[in-house]
Amino acid sequence: MDKLTEYPKIIQQILNEYVELCVKRSYRVSESPSQS
Repeated sequence: MDKLTEYPKIIQQILNEYVELCVKRSYRVSESPSQS
Protein backbone atom coordinates (compact mmCIF):
# COMPACT_ATOMS: atom_id res chain seq x y z
CA MET A 1 0.00 0.00 0.00
CA ASP A 2 2.89 2.35 0.71
CA LYS A 3 4.31 1.85 -2.75
CA LEU A 4 0.94 2.57 -4.28
CA THR A 5 0.98 6.05 -2.77
CA GLU A 6 4.65 6.69 -3.46
CA TYR A 7 4.53 5.72 -7.14
CA PRO A 8 2.13 8.48 -8.26
CA LYS A 9 4.26 11.02 -6.41
CA ILE A 10 7.32 9.97 -8.40
CA ILE A 11 5.37 10.15 -11.65
CA GLN A 12 4.08 13.59 -10.73
CA GLN A 13 7.60 14.77 -9.96
CA ILE A 14 8.96 13.49 -13.27
CA LEU A 15 6.02 15.02 -15.11
CA ASN A 16 6.57 18.34 -13.41
CA GLU A 17 10.24 18.37 -14.33
CA TYR A 18 9.43 17.41 -17.92
CA VAL A 19 6.80 20.12 -18.25
CA GLU A 20 9.19 22.68 -16.78
CA LEU A 21 11.84 21.67 -19.29
CA CYS A 22 9.39 21.90 -22.18
CA VAL A 23 8.17 25.30 -21.04
CA LYS A 24 11.72 26.62 -20.75
CA ARG A 25 12.55 25.22 -24.18
CA SER A 26 9.49 26.67 -25.88
CA TYR A 27 10.06 29.97 -24.09
CA ARG A 28 13.60 30.05 -25.41
CA VAL A 29 12.49 29.26 -28.95
CA SER A 30 9.77 31.90 -28.91
CA GLU A 31 12.28 34.38 -27.51
CA SER A 32 14.64 33.96 -30.46
CA PRO A 33 12.69 33.81 -33.76
CA SER A 34 15.92 33.91 -35.76
CA GLN A 35 16.26 30.17 -35.14
CA SER A 36 13.07 29.13 -36.93
